Parts: sequence; structure tokens; C-alpha cells
Amino acid sequence: MVVCKDDYHVQLRNSDEETIAEIKASFIAAFSTELPQEPMERELDEFAGSTGKLVIRPYAREFVQQMSTRMGVPAMTLEVLRFRGDVLPESGSEAEQLSNGVNT
Repeated sequence: MVVCKDDYHVQLRNSDEETIAEIKASFIAAFSTELPQEPMERELDEFAGSTGKLVIRPYAREFVQQMSTRMGVPAMTLEVLRFRGDVLPESGSEAEQLSNGVNT
């Protein structure tokens, strides 16, 4: 099982840089694997740091927006995370086909 945790601390400040609203939250997502062999620890860490964060982020965005609205302050919105890059097979002709024409 892979467990991903992401912590958020969002502040709304006035023009004098005084904090007028603050939201702190932690989100956890757990993923199970059904692979013939256990993934390496490095692979699990990379998954948690990329896919895990991408899965958690929409829930965090909604929570922060909803809580700030309920607090009666202007809606606070977290930026959208976007995956940058391609996922390529480890080796073989399929990897070569996918990488043809890709500028590096």
C-alpha cells in the first residue's frame, strides 16, 4: 500500500499584510497495488510525490474554497497542479516510437 499525505496552509491577508483568515488542512490518500512483485521504495516515493499529489489536489482545492466561503471571506483558491512530461515505457520499440519527434 502507498499512503500519500499533503499538508496545506492558506492565509488571506489584508493590505497591511495582517492575516484575516487562515485554513490549515491535511489530506491523505491510500493506494493499493496488485503487481506480481513489490515495487521498489524509490518507485513508491515517486508515485506518492507525483500521482498522489495530483489525486489529492482537487479535494484540497474544493475544501479551501468551501471553507473560505463559509467563513464569509473572499473565496481562496489553490492553483491547479499540472503534470508536465510524458510517461514512457522502460524500453523496447514502443518507447522508441513514442520518443520519435520529441524535442529534448
